[in-house]
Amino acid sequence: MNDVVIAAVGATQIRMERKFAAPVAEVVKAWLEPDLMKRWLGSPEMPMVLAEMDARPGGGFRLGWDMASGQRMWLTGTFMQMDVAENGDRFIVHTEVFDPDWTGGETQEEVEYLAQDGGTLVRSVLTYGTAQVRDAALSGMAEGMRGSYARLDAVLAEG
Repeated sequence: MNDVVIAAVGATQIRMERKFAAPVAEVVKAWLEPDLMKRWLGSPEMPMVLAEMDARPGGGFRLGWDMASGQRMWLTGTFMQMDVAENGDRFIVHTEVFDPDWTGGETQEEVEYLAQDGGTLVRSVLTYGTAQVRDAALSGMAEGMRGSYARLDAVLAEG
């Protein structure tokens, strides 16, 4: 099984990489279609209950999860850039802000979806406002992303 590789980069960034056994177009579809996102992004303990998406440059998204505490966590963002290369690779840049805002403001994420060996390598770079926020995000990220990406594998396997 592919495992997510997560590393701190510089003072404020996190880089994640993970390979998926599906074509770029299918992986991007699972990343951007609300009904598919709800099936993999989150966990049984913290299910995604809202996914609204306007996937175009200048468009936005709003995602919501029910937390074990009974509260709801929101993530709101704006797509800054969405490029498709001639070979089908994709590059997406968006900003995001959590509510409650545990990250202290806006975070930027750059995501590459690269065709590789019959599958897709997803490479993501998150840029936080401070090193402390980056370190806090990094502390619990691996376990959560492993679970979400395993659920994404299952969604992609269904076609």
